[in-house]
Amino acid sequence: MNQEKVGKFITELRKEKKWTQEDLAQKLLVDRTMVSKWERGLYIPNIEYLLQLQKLFNVSINEILYGERKDLNNNNQIDALPINIMEEDRKKLKRILIVSGLMIILLLVSFFIYYFINNYNSIKVYRIYGDDKNFYINDGIMILSKEKSYIKIGNIGKYSDTKIIKTRLYFKQGDIEHNIFIGGENDTEILLINKFNYNELFSYGDIKNILKGLFLEITTDEDNKYVLNLTVYKDFANDSIINNNNIPISDGENSKAQSSIPEYIKENFVYDSDNEEYYKKTTDTKYNITETYFLNSNIYLLVMSNNELEKRFEYSLNDEIVNYYLFKGKNMIDNFSYNLKTKDCEYGSCDIQSIYSFKDDYLSKVYN
Repeated sequence: MNQEKVGKFITELRKEKKWTQEDLAQKLLVDRTMVSKWERGLYIPNIEYLLQLQKLFNVSINEILYGERKDLNNNNQIDALPINIMEEDRKKLKRILIVSGLMIILLLVSFFIYYFINNYNSIKVYRIYGDDKNFYINDGIMILSKEKSYIKIGNIGKYSDTKIIKTRLYFKQGDIEHNIFIGGENDTEILLINKFNYNELFSYGDIKNILKGLFLEITTDEDNKYVLNLTVYKDFANDSIINNNNIPISDGENSKAQSSIPEYIKENFVYDSDNEEYYKKTTDTKYNITETYFLNSNIYLLVMSNNELEKRFEYSLNDEIVNYYLFKGKNMIDNFSYNLKTKDCEYGSCDIQSIYSFKDDYLSKVYN
């Protein structure tokens, strides 16, 4: 239907009657501007006004909507006009439905992208441990989200009967120490809840410094101070799009071992039921070596240390990534991440020779 053609036809019919737009408007009881909009092809009269125009000009509604009087040349087209209008309306409706559907899909996709960006890898769980010749920590945990953090250092183990008077948990930013909490011996078992941007113990921006260096200062009754350089390593993150863990949940160490623990570890490592981990300690000509397999996270950790250096290789069977850390004293002097599956260096300057020595000497025995 051609609105401009319809408008010109209404104009012709009005002029045949020698009516002005005002005259026609008065007969239809509408404003003159409405008639003007019809004749300019801006609007089509509704059915009420079409019926009145049909009587005033002695033409059919089909002729008005076609924009011509019926004759031998256009007879078939005018008769078929209602069907054509219905077909045209059907196509318009179809286009509207398609466009609406695409808009709904776009909105849903946009929502899921927004949700994914804001929630993917937004929750991380870290295990915390550390030791020296006097004290040790092996059951600490830190949970991070974008809104809050939770830290619990846990019980302080002692290699002697030394009495602990005060503890201080802190991190460093350059040479500046930032306290997270100060308390007594048992205060390390308190769950510290930190809400970012509200009376916070540390800010979200401080997390990178905490992961690089978290320290626990212990003051004894003899006024001696000992500092544990705590290791913070990632145990879990919600960074898996599809959960491939099809191992059924069950209670007890034996059922877990049967379904997921490498045979080499079961046969050669000692099981610590309190911490749900396996460990093995050995020495060679250069290093004291501790191998630990964390049952819940399926992570194998190798720590090689001497009086000068400490090397740590953390391997996750779930994503086949090796995280390497090198410490000199309390300072981390190097670290990188290497993907054994894709053979890509994902972070830092990867020492390929060290990675494959670790793989050949240790991983090959654990995951044969």
